[in-house]
Amino acid sequence: MIKSIVENTMQLDVKLFLTIFRLNGQVALDSVMKLATKSADGYYYVLMFTFLWVIIPSLGGPLLLAGILGFAFELPIQHIIKHLTRRHRPFQHMPNIKFLLPPPDQFSFPSGHTAGAFLMAGLLSSVFPMMFIPLYLWAAAVGFSRIYLGVHYPSDVLAGAVLGIMSATAGFAFAGML
Repeated sequence: MIKSIVENTMQLDVKLFLTIFRLNGQVALDSVMKLATKSADGYYYVLMFTFLWVIIPSLGGPLLLAGILGFAFELPIQHIIKHLTRRHRPFQHMPNIKFLLPPPDQFSFPSGHTAGAFLMAGLLSSVFPMMFIPLYLWAAAVGFSRIYLGVHYPSDVLAGAVLGIMSATAGFAFAGML
């Protein structure tokens, strides 16, 4: 029974991946998706925290601490899960799938870009509540782009989103901000 549930979930994951991946091939949309993914590269987070710390020290300092602690929680967990599950990326399973942007590492589950984006959305939206919807839309766009670009399955992205939200909460808790 459990084996059947896992197989059905995997089949749904592949079908949803293919539905999203087949949208690519349009130059403008491909560029937007690459930009969405690149916006979640880790060094941008350092720049964002530094910028906030300089312009609003009373918010930027605590947010920086929560961010450091959140990423200190998220990154090891992400790497451990990736190496325990060792899930191959879609292009490694399906010969007709060619990624549009090379992945940063070997394994797929969970999506680190998505985890980082949801972590940032959680941190920033708690300090700037009026930005809640745009920040979470951006994080969702990052996750969608990872599927669109051929480097993650939808379940990788979902797991990354959950890990990111948990990590933001952990960052605030460890920083004593909850």
